[in-house]
Amino acid sequence: MPKLTDRNFLFDLMAVVGTTVAPWQLFCQNYCILDKGVDKKDIAKETKETLFGSVFTIVIAGCMMALGSFAYFNHIPYTDVPTLLKTLSNILPTQVIFLFFLMVINASIIGTIGVSISTAYAYAEDKNLPRSLNNKISEAKNFYLYYFGIIICAGLFTLLPSLPLTQPDSPL
Repeated sequence: MPKLTDRNFLFDLMAVVGTTVAPWQLFCQNYCILDKGVDKKDIAKETKETLFGSVFTIVIAGCMMALGSFAYFNHIPYTDVPTLLKTLSNILPTQVIFLFFLMVINASIIGTIGVSISTAYAYAEDKNLPRSLNNKISEAKNFYLYYFGIIICAGLFTLLPSLPLTQPDSPL
């Protein structure tokens, strides 16, 4: 059992809490509710939807952490998800590997959409521009341009072979 004084445990705890209760998520959810045209009578339904989404996300994150812990405590070396999946495919059933793959894809899509759309909302609000997914592209050109631009730039950065996206030799 990890101790609260363990530096690595505290770092992991901060990372999990930081990604679970992120300001961009709150900002994004606020705008999504506005975009959907939710009024007071729909708040209870939206609360249940948010609760379901939160629980679903936490279960997926827990499964991913469990699989990572399995690899760590069984001294299975890996540097990235494809390497981990390939190594674990020799140990675990194909169904488990496939589910883990789906979880990683799910997390990637949620991260891409959530961070990008909330940033686009913030940018458009700051510039006092039309900002709604209900608008046609011609009605909110800058909002959509910024939104798609962020996604494209992020994708391009991840494809650059010499750009280090992680720090494997980090002292943490």
